[in-house]
Amino acid sequence: MPMKIIADENIPYLEQFFTSYGEITTVPGRKINAAIVENADVLLVRSITQVNETLLKNSKVSFVGSATIGMDHIDTQYLRDRGIEFHNAPGCNADSVVQYVLAALLHLDKFYHFDLASKTVGIIGCGNIGSRLQRSLVALGVQYKTYDPFLDEVVSGPQVSFEEVMGCDAVTLHVPITTMGAFPTKHMINEPVLRRMKPDTVLINSSRGAVIDNQALLKSLQEAPRIVVLDVWENEPDIEWGLLDYLAIATPHIAGYSAEGKAKGTQMLYQALANWGKKPASLTLTQFMPVAPVHKIQLSEELTGPIPALHKLIKCCYSIEDDDKRLRLASKQSDRNQRFDLLRKNYGGRREFSSLTLNVQTPATREAAELSIKLQTLGFEISKVDDANQINEGAT
Repeated sequence: MPMKIIADENIPYLEQFFTSYGEITTVPGRKINAAIVENADVLLVRSITQVNETLLKNSKVSFVGSATIGMDHIDTQYLRDRGIEFHNAPGCNADSVVQYVLAALLHLDKFYHFDLASKTVGIIGCGNIGSRLQRSLVALGVQYKTYDPFLDEVVSGPQVSFEEVMGCDAVTLHVPITTMGAFPTKHMINEPVLRRMKPDTVLINSSRGAVIDNQALLKSLQEAPRIVVLDVWENEPDIEWGLLDYLAIATPHIAGYSAEGKAKGTQMLYQALANWGKKPASLTLTQFMPVAPVHKIQLSEELTGPIPALHKLIKCCYSIEDDDKRLRLASKQSDRNQRFDLLRKNYGGRREFSSLTLNVQTPATREAAELSIKLQTLGFEISKVDDANQINEGAT
């Protein structure tokens, strides 16, 4: 018998991946409720639907999938107790978030005299995202320090204390939201922590809004300005709009919203449902993903290092400044909470670095060869060609 599938309307490629399983009904994530899921067999959500007993107690849902990395919106204990199969999509948008952070750092490097090459970046949380950010910073030649009390240094590399990582030139947060245990992350960045921070330390949050006490942050910024980048907020979409006046960059929870990041989450749920239902998973993203508007360019040998190269290349994939402008325009409207959600729902086709192939003419100089390896580590595709002019579709 075909399954009845209820899905968040913001999950891409639902029809392509799940039509063969049954009837798909799409609903805005915030409007998925107990009445809607009562007769569903499968529930597919993103991060804004609270999946718990209140939602599912009278339903016949037997499979829940979340096309996201985080699980703070999922009552996993309740699902286990009910025998409901659950899968999320760990790592699906990790590259997207890393590239958002890199875009933010490059923006500060360009407009705020934040000389990235000479700075040390503190990474709090070294999971899928934090570890990839580490590799990217190494490729860029940027120093970093990491704090993650849950990781074994043998596996993850050297760790420093919370106090030491907070003393870095920039601190970027990559943790789930937790309230229990020895190291809860809710309001990890609170009034005492903000008071102890160096005034020139940059703060970036693209993890979960409540990792930073937003009221304490607003008070701190009103008393003494610092460079802050926020993509996530407490109480979305009813955020503390007054913060925008004090932020270097403000975006509407879209760090992980690249076309590839969202699509990979859908594919991972499709594979999980296929495995659970003991059916073949024959579909892949390559069958559906469109080619990026700019997808091949010649890597210029005039570029002298990975940071200058990334300044030029990132323009082909992403403008963090445009996302900042959209949220600031929305903040001036009477229905700004609704517009916050609409910015996420209608988010455009931002592409990851992997969508861009860099043509390297051979034989290349040693410097160009080394640069291409570093850019490949950052996520770009590299193609070595004998006659670059034949396939050049752009220029750096």
